[in-house]
Amino acid sequence: GYHRHFRIASDVAAWNTFEHLPDPAGFLDWAHALIRPGGALLLSAPNALALERRLFFGGDSCEDLPRHLYAFTPKTLRRMLESHRFRDTRISQVTRVATSETQDRIESRFPRRSAVTQVAKGMYNVTLLPVLWLGDRVSAALGGGHTLVVSARKQ
Repeated sequence: GYHRHFRIASDVAAWNTFEHLPDPAGFLDWAHALIRPGGALLLSAPNALALERRLFFGGDSCEDLPRHLYAFTPKTLRRMLESHRFRDTRISQVTRVATSETQDRIESRFPRRSAVTQVAKGMYNVTLLPVLWLGDRVSAALGGGHTLVVSARKQ
């Protein structure tokens, strides 16, 4: 379980951590108990509906297994928060291309420290990265952004 011996907090933030927790529901219970009335829970998590996941990760909703234990959509996050008594939930999608994961997959096809790897990395940075960046901005505008940013209040 989560440690319960803290003072009451006005806000709790879980930035790029929620998807790593073995018990996200338990965390929400803990956060709700910790936050004083009117306080906020702020969190971010990768968007399971992100366009880049469908294009570059074979449709995997969770792109960084086994470090990411859960994948969330805006709908699942909203339902979780409501079921744990959070209200006034606001979810926005921001664009943060998962460049490291994409680059790792490209580089894994070549021997480490080889000239081919260095060339591939340079080509990726000059050609594919700008395209990914632009595509990520467009996909966020269409509901497929990389990261969900959430705020919810305790009544």
